[in-house]
Parts: sequence; C-alpha cells; structure tokens
Amino acid sequence: MITKPDERQDMWREALENYITFADEVIVVVGDIKTYNDCVSNIKVKYVHLHWPENWDYIELPRHLNYGLHHCTGDWVLKLDIDQLLDDNFFNKIRGQIGKAIKYKVRGLGLEKRAFVGNNKYRSKGKQVIMFKRDDDIRFGEMIVPDKEYAGDLCQPIIVEGWKNMFSYNLPYGKLVDFTNSNMIYWNYNYVFKTQEVSKAHFWRFVRAYKEWADIRFGVDEASSWDFFNRMVLKYYQDAQKKVKLSDHPIAIRVRIKRLTEDKLGYNLWGKVKRMEL
Repeated sequence: MITKPDERQDMWREALENYITFADEVIVVVGDIKTYNDCVSNIKVKYVHLHWPENWDYIELPRHLNYGLHHCTGDWVLKLDIDQLLDDNFFNKIRGQIGKAIKYKVRGLGLEKRAFVGNNKYRSKGKQVIMFKRDDDIRFGEMIVPDKEYAGDLCQPIIVEGWKNMFSYNLPYGKLVDFTNSNMIYWNYNYVFKTQEVSKAHFWRFVRAYKEWADIRFGVDEASSWDFFNRMVLKYYQDAQKKVKLSDHPIAIRVRIKRLTEDKLGYNLWGKVKRMEL
C-alpha cells in the first residue's frame, strides 16, 4: 500500500525493484490519485486504487490489505509493506518452501523480520507468518465471525471461518501457523530514509491511528509522541548488537543506503550517535 510515497520519503521504487525480482505478480494498493498517476510501469505490477484517509484508523489496514488480496491471482501470497524488502539470498528458495508447505498441507510460512535501527544495526522481531496460501477462508485480521474471540494482528493473515484441521493440528479461528522451518528473512527499514520533519508527522499519525491499541507512553499529542519516538530509537540502537555490512542489504536498496545524508535518520540518528559506517 502506498500513499504520497515521495512526500513521505518512502523507498517505494526500491521496494518494487525488489519485489519484481522474485514475484510472478505484484499488487499495489494506491491510496491517492496523484501517486496512481506517478506509478512505475512494469508488466508484473498491477495498481489498484482505494482511497486512504489523511486521518486514518488502524481498522483501515485490513480493509486495504484485503482489497489488495482480492486482486491477487497467484496460488500463494506474500504480504510486504513498502518499507520492507525480501533478502536477496532467499529469492530462489521461495518456491521450494512453498512446495514443502504444500507437501505437508501447511498454508502459512513464517519469515524472520529484521528491523533496521540506522543503516548498520538491526534487531530481530521474530518470525511473522506473512506468506500464505490464497484460500477463501484466509483474510487479513478483520472480524468475520463476531462470536469468536479475536486472535491476531490486524495486519496478519488469519483464518476467518471457524476451525480447520491441517497436518493433524486443530487451528482455532484467528490463527495461521507456520509448521515449517523456512529460515527466510525480510528487512524492515522503518524511518531510515526519513527526515525529522517527515518522521515527526508520520509517527504522530501512527499514534492517532492506533489510539485504541497504543500504549499511552506513545504520547498524547505531537510533542510528547515525538519525545517518545526519539528515546525509543536511541534505545533500540544502543540495544541492537547485530551489525551488517553494505553487502548484507538487499541489492535494490544499496545505492540509497550509500547516499544517506545527515538529515536522514539512518545517517547518524540525527546527531545522536557517530556516523554509521558500513
């Protein structure tokens, strides 16, 4: 999903380059007409338009994700946000992992999410089931069955029609479980390429959108949310021990990494640390 990607300093062109490399088709849900008119042309990419409000609520996410899912034609789906890239080393392994899942009648595959803090350190956020078989009873986390307890992230695929039996496991509503050791990873760049001005507005939109779920520590106004954001980013960087080289980044993003300037978070956390050398 993309909305005003250049204005918000999103890495959307690099993301599309990454996706096109391994996917049979790429479905992009575009939130505004201007972005729709500026889209990159490629035979693999299909753009579909669904308006994204400026002041949005968390519930918008599954609505737009399911709209994109509706336009998918492949047997399997991989959901990636526009600031996320698949690791190059796993391009050729995807089909093998899908074949393994089919063999054991598994409908979800988990990938380890590695979130960059700056340009040379990351923290693992665990395995996320973002690849799944395109079946009628799998949707992104909207409440389809009102008498069932919600179990899952609204941005994650869930089973929406009661109980299913897969590979001798009973899976309750709301769960899509990965039973294979896929060992695949994807990278999340978050705010790495954003300036302070853009990041401040972006994070405050996030806090407002997640008001029903977000911790009050996220802030009650733009100033307090920005204070929380800066403390959070610095702590993440100090805690992150896993360093990477430029060659560890996906090929599609390396040029943008090398061209980072001082006004971007990924250069030196806006002056909070020494320049992050790769």
